Amino acid sequence: MEVWDLHVELCRFLNWHPMASQVFIRMLQVHSDKPEVWIKAANFELKENGSPDTARELFMKALRWHPKNEELWREYLLAELKIASNVYARAELLGVSTADLVKGDDPIATGKLVMAVARNAMLTVPDVDFSASLYRAIHTTQISLKLPEELWKPLSEFILSEMERSHGALPAYWKRRAEFCLLPTRSTANGDTLTEYETINAEKAAFEVLDSAIEKNDSADMWQEYMEFFVDLYSESAAKSDDRLHLLKKRFEKAHEIFQMAEQKKAVGFSHLLSWSRILFARRRVQEALAVLSKAALVLPVTLDGFAKLIQCYETVSTDSGAVIPLIQRAKATLPKTDPEFWRHLISWTLQHQPSDAEAVFRDALRQTRPVVASSALLYLQWAYRESTGKGRKVYQELCKTPGAFTEPLIKWVLEEEEKRRKAPIALLRKILDQALIAHGSTSADLWIDYIQLELTYPGGDALKSSQMVWKAQRALKPEAVALFTSMYNLITADESESG
Repeated sequence: MEVWDLHVELCRFLNWHPMASQVFIRMLQVHSDKPEVWIKAANFELKENGSPDTARELFMKALRWHPKNEELWREYLLAELKIASNVYARAELLGVSTADLVKGDDPIATGKLVMAVARNAMLTVPDVDFSASLYRAIHTTQISLKLPEELWKPLSEFILSEMERSHGALPAYWKRRAEFCLLPTRSTANGDTLTEYETINAEKAAFEVLDSAIEKNDSADMWQEYMEFFVDLYSESAAKSDDRLHLLKKRFEKAHEIFQMAEQKKAVGFSHLLSWSRILFARRRVQEALAVLSKAALVLPVTLDGFAKLIQCYETVSTDSGAVIPLIQRAKATLPKTDPEFWRHLISWTLQHQPSDAEAVFRDALRQTRPVVASSALLYLQWAYRESTGKGRKVYQELCKTPGAFTEPLIKWVLEEEEKRRKAPIALLRKILDQALIAHGSTSADLWIDYIQLELTYPGGDALKSSQMVWKAQRALKPEAVALFTSMYNLITADESESG
């Protein structure tokens, strides 16, 4: 693919558009199974080669190959909007009014063609999220292309009506409808941000959509979609660092009302309680946030992800470890101990909340399965070196004798750590590498290279010894590793020659 792309780019750079078209044709003969290639070819014809008919033909061929591909349908719809915008721009130059174009017989200018594409797309891919993506794409495109309202508005209304007809019974549909109310808050025709008053009105319209949905469908699923809407709204606001105080106050009042009502309906799940606690904490209502987290602990799913999320929320809301330590004990008692990820989290929690128990947890991990031992040993060593160099070296010697702990990543880490200190005698580093080569010398070209570089660059190194290591490596390594070692060694010698 890279060669094809370079060929196309060269043709475009030289303005050989007919040649680029030919390259795309040959490319599609080989890569017709790749929708992204069809999209590139069609967009090139439309936007650079000025050939809308060829672009349309390519999209239609592509959809015969990939009828269910959402991106193809979306790009085809946008291409038809682009073609229509070109027709309107040309008409404006000729002095033809928008009203005359819309009332005419041209299926492009009247929007009939793009409407047909939208209809076929939604029939072929009957998914609420896909239909919503078409609506959002039209909203964005009408702003960027400055499409006349007579063209895009009927199309948007058609998509909304089809969505309601096909998906109106789904709670997810109503959440999408509410999100559409907020589209003007994200992009406007002149690129300006809406005022606080305009944003409040947009959010009010979104809440009214969801309120009406609740009246029609007072189910737990519908309440959950309403809460998810608030979670998304707050996440987006936090990402933008929104500081409009009146807006935030109004939003919080509505969120508080909805979460309270959802709780009465017993529709608030574990993830929603976590989200609500974060919202409360953002409003500096720490005690209420902690109370919500206590409720979350009662419905905590017995999964590592559940424990991790709840403990993270506690750590965000409060510096007190009092509520976290019982959760850590509960996790140790209920979660499977064969998962390295469990031990990684347990070690992290212990270091933060029960540092005096850290070494006991590390030693417990070293009695588990080999994958757990391998991942925990490196964490143990890093912790020990943070405590002191002497403790780090002592733990390293213990790990050398622990089955499954003496891995190549651990060896490389301790070498880097000792070299950083520049106080380690070379005899110590040689001893580390000698031990490493006994365990991994037949498979690891990296370790042999590390030894050679140590002798060449570290104070007290022996260049003659480095030459001997080359010979030893070639004898010790398995045949498949010798080629890699030779290439790496040649790079070292080449660098040495250049620097010399």
